[in-house]
Amino acid sequence: MYCTMLEEAVQSLKRLDQDRGPEEIVPEITIPLDASIPDTYMNDASQKLMAYKRLAKISDRDELNEIEEEFRDRFGEPPGPLTNLFAVIGLKVTLGGLKIKKIEHTGRDLVISITDQTPLNHEKLFTIVRKATAPIKLLPEGKIVVRTDKQGKELIDLTRNILMDLTGV
Repeated sequence: MYCTMLEEAVQSLKRLDQDRGPEEIVPEITIPLDASIPDTYMNDASQKLMAYKRLAKISDRDELNEIEEEFRDRFGEPPGPLTNLFAVIGLKVTLGGLKIKKIEHTGRDLVISITDQTPLNHEKLFTIVRKATAPIKLLPEGKIVVRTDKQGKELIDLTRNILMDLTGV
């Protein structure tokens, strides 16, 4: 009887695992950029903590737009660091949708780490690599490396443009 119950529990867990589908990718972004909520904009520590928690849970562009609008209504026009934070969160939403696991800036290179689930247009990718004005390398471990001297917000814009070119999104 115990073995039967154990077998049923294992089968139930297997069905749950199959129902979940592919594992959700939580992208990591490492770009040198001041992306924060300044004390001069929101000085109450508990309110700021709650804001960061809400921002961390954003999963789509509409939700980000709603929170940006709410911040404008409650606290006024966002300063540069907060605008940068909104841009980073928007990029993270895009990366999650494209199943890209990591974007990082390493000195003079922008490194995009893709997964098997990333919907790349391979023909476009090879065309972009051949015609690129800046050096682009494709590494076998699923990395696209772009040489760039861009910094900060320009780096986020460059990343977004590269992703649009590669995926059509």
